Amino acid sequence: MKIYGTAKGGAISKKDFGVAFGGGAPSVDYSWVDVQSTYTIDGNKITRSGTGWDAYCLSTNGSPASTGLTLSAITGGSASSYVSYTWLDGSDNPRGETSGNWDERVMSYGWYFTNNPSEDGAKIRIDGGTIGSPYAYTENVTVFKVVMTADDVKFYLDDVLKYTADSGTGEQPDASKTYYMIGSAYENDGYITGAMA
Repeated sequence: MKIYGTAKGGAISKKDFGVAFGGGAPSVDYSWVDVQSTYTIDGNKITRSGTGWDAYCLSTNGSPASTGLTLSAITGGSASSYVSYTWLDGSDNPRGETSGNWDERVMSYGWYFTNNPSEDGAKIRIDGGTIGSPYAYTENVTVFKVVMTADDVKFYLDDVLKYTADSGTGEQPDASKTYYMIGSAYENDGYITGAMA
C-alpha cells in the first residue's frame, strides 16, 4: 500500500509508508504499541479487534512540540476512528482520561473520522472539541496530516491546509507537554495506517 509521507513539515511526496522519514540525526522510535491488546499491528497499520472506545494504540515514544512533529494517516474499514497527538498524565492516561472510554476526549490535536465519509466526513479535533465543519473524504485514499511545531499545529487534507492552531486562536501546543501519537477505531476491523516522525 502506498500513501503519502512527509518529513518534519516538508513537502509531501509519494513513498512507501514504512520508509523512514528524514535523515541526519538518529530517528526516534514512534512505532505503535497495543496498550490493551485489542489491535493487530502490521507495520504502521493498526486494526481493531472488538468494538468500543475501550482501547487504543499509542506511539512507543513521545516528543515535545519543539522537536517538530508530523503525523500522517489514512483510514478505512467503515469505522468511526481517530488519529491524534495526545499527552500522558502521571499515570500514563491519555489527556488524563481514566474512564476506560477513550474516545475524542483524549485527542489533543488530530483528525476524527466518522463511519460515513461522504456525509459526516472527517473532523478536526483540538483538546476534545470539534473545530469548524467536517470534510468529506475517501477511505484508503484521502491523506490526513497534522504538523506540530513549538508555535503552531497545522491540519492538512490531501496536502491542502485546512486549519492552523496557534497563539492567535489560543490553541498553540503546550511547551511543557510530551506529545504521543494515539489511534483508535470503534468498530471491529476498523483500521488506521499512521506514522509520526
